[in-house]
Amino acid sequence: MDVERIRKRFHDIEIRPYQESARTQLEALAAEMHAESMFSRMELNMDKVIRHWSLQHHMQCFRVAVRNGVVLGAVYGYATSTFFSDEMFAHVKGIWVKSEHRGSAAFILLLDSFEQWARDQGAILGFLDQTTALDIERSMNLFEGCGYRLIGVNSVKEL
Repeated sequence: MDVERIRKRFHDIEIRPYQESARTQLEALAAEMHAESMFSRMELNMDKVIRHWSLQHHMQCFRVAVRNGVVLGAVYGYATSTFFSDEMFAHVKGIWVKSEHRGSAAFILLLDSFEQWARDQGAILGFLDQTTALDIERSMNLFEGCGYRLIGVNSVKEL
């Protein structure tokens, strides 16, 4: 995927860190994300979400896609090593584009921003999963178009 071409074409989409001025929009984004996720049966703790997203830490990344002051989506993840190696990998814990903005370049620009941050942290692998049953095939096609390959499946069980 030619991300540079996408960046130029969609230059009006800004990728930036958490800003308190966008909190109301980010809370709405978190609520939508939560409602469509496998975690929807769990109580949403908005204060915890905002606390995580606003934390500026070198091993944690949160970025927001904004166009003309409107939040389109966000990505949140971290970089760490595995228990069997000191080499770093990056894990996208959540990447979400609001339903009315899906199909825009926001997802690709958010993921690219996260990957650049991860490389800056020394990560050599990126890990991306899906925690919704929403448009699984379309999501997998998008992930593959961004260079990811399917290596397993997510499974969930009520306990």
